[in-house]
Amino acid sequence: MIYEKEKVDGGYLVRYGEKFTRDGFNQFAWRMSFVKNKNFSPKYLDWVYPPDGIKEINILFSIGMDKDVNDVKEALSNVRHVVSDYDEIGKDMILQPYDYQKEIIKFILDNQGGLIVAPCGSGKSPMGIGTYLEAKKRGLINGPGAIIVKASLKVQWVKEVSKFAHLTANGIYTKADFCSNEYNRVKTRKNAIKKLDEKGSLTKKEKEKKAKKKREIIALYKEIDEKFKMQFQGYDLFVLNYETVNDPDVRETLKEAGIEYIMADEIHYIKNREAKRSLAMADLGDVKFKVGATATPVGKSPEDLFGIFRFVSPELFPKWSDFSKTYLKYSGGKFGRVSGVENKEQLTTKIQKNMIVKSKHDVSSQLPKLVVTPLVCRLSYKQQQVHTTLMEELDDLHEQEKMLKMRMRSEDELRSNEDYLKISAGILARQTFAQQLCITEELLLKSDSNMAKQYTTGDSSSKMELLKEKVGEILNEGEKVCIFSRYTSLQDILIDDFKRAYPNVGVAVIRGELSAQQRYIEAYDKFRDDDKYKILLCSNAGAEGLNLSKCKYLIEVERAESFGIQTQRYGRLERADSIHDTAFVYQLVCEESWDDIAQKIVDKKQKYDEELIRGM
Repeated sequence: MIYEKEKVDGGYLVRYGEKFTRDGFNQFAWRMSFVKNKNFSPKYLDWVYPPDGIKEINILFSIGMDKDVNDVKEALSNVRHVVSDYDEIGKDMILQPYDYQKEIIKFILDNQGGLIVAPCGSGKSPMGIGTYLEAKKRGLINGPGAIIVKASLKVQWVKEVSKFAHLTANGIYTKADFCSNEYNRVKTRKNAIKKLDEKGSLTKKEKEKKAKKKREIIALYKEIDEKFKMQFQGYDLFVLNYETVNDPDVRETLKEAGIEYIMADEIHYIKNREAKRSLAMADLGDVKFKVGATATPVGKSPEDLFGIFRFVSPELFPKWSDFSKTYLKYSGGKFGRVSGVENKEQLTTKIQKNMIVKSKHDVSSQLPKLVVTPLVCRLSYKQQQVHTTLMEELDDLHEQEKMLKMRMRSEDELRSNEDYLKISAGILARQTFAQQLCITEELLLKSDSNMAKQYTTGDSSSKMELLKEKVGEILNEGEKVCIFSRYTSLQDILIDDFKRAYPNVGVAVIRGELSAQQRYIEAYDKFRDDDKYKILLCSNAGAEGLNLSKCKYLIEVERAESFGIQTQRYGRLERADSIHDTAFVYQLVCEESWDDIAQKIVDKKQKYDEELIRGM
């Protein structure tokens, strides 16, 4: 980091941020002398830079430090125009990007691609979407683009496109996934032909039947091709997961669609140069504009950089043999185990020209105190069918309840009626089953109710996959996370899952059955004060009274029962003594499920709070 900034009244103090060298400091001071937007503060005995001044500084230091004085002077002569150009970034977006996001977009535009290294919560969606929009507006690209993500975030990204820009997006699936019904019909006809073949000699009618089945199969394959290609027609952006990119038909159709832009989110997924997904992404390396984004570009070895830059900037390292010979240190002789990096400064200089890095401070200093972000997923096809059944049963029970109420003469008579009590219990049970279904079927299997088990399908939970991936990102960042759910049985499930996945990470738990002293031990002695404890699982018993000032992230597995409880949950992070400039809340939302109904309940109660209590 060449410079550091500290927020003060009226702007920012800016200081030299590198390990001190005379040449480095002189370069820093010389560039800072060109900044015009600044005010001297008697209070701090230093210059204070307003937001426009920070923009100038960002531009000044985006000019490579390896440039000689004449190159820098020439670039600086146009700095006012550049700042103006910088301000134009994001003007066509529905939600305006933050300054650090604009800076990243400008860097990627200037380099026509590159690697973004930014922490969890930095907002990679507006960066990727904004870069595509600006590149198209400036004529750098003309065709559609693709966003490559983890499978659990596919639905989320499609939603993000329409949230941030006036662009259209579509999730792309393989033929097998997108045309499963058609393939089942093909299978049925092939089985029918097989049975006829096993029979031996066929009658004329049977031969005609076999010929008809063959024609139907040909027609179905044509239908599959046409339906599959419809996914790629009429959209600005395609959203795919890495496993989908592995499919040759998908890659070929992307090329036919003329994509000119690809953003690979969580690009460390392709760091293994020999992995199938890495080779598949390299097959798309001829696309004009390529962007990668990650919080952790290097995992266990510097060789990870080759797989990433082979896609983002293939011209940097054309051959693996040259890369390994020049930059990798081996133990046990040549081609042994990679034990370190050779020519580190040379490698760093080479990749820095194609990479922009933002620290936690860079990000959080520009964000609001609390950032709430929904993360969207979906039920599987079978689970959607079960959810539909539950909703139909609920509608029927509500109708029965309505008719019964009409016949009762008083509230007391109604509440003592056995049929009414039975209907009420049925409604409550199915509401619970519907909510548990969109969290994980394990809750239904652990239920004391035998009826609950009839609503299981055996399919895995997309919400749990999303939760575990987000927790993994947070732990990789070295931060702590609090996870709220009203179901204590879910806490037991997560404790086992996290212990298997992260054996060296402590998990603290707060639930209603714990005494005040036990809660204190879990929340403070463990989660707050012991660095081993990174995860805190809370039922609603933890929604009040806890001070989680060291916790930066909170995840809501399901919506709070009320606006009040939701506010109390968020209040655990919004503390005056928080050590973080910004805290992040992630709401896990299962689309077209009980979560939608739960949100309407919370919104309704929030409206009451705003209208009746706050007079808004």
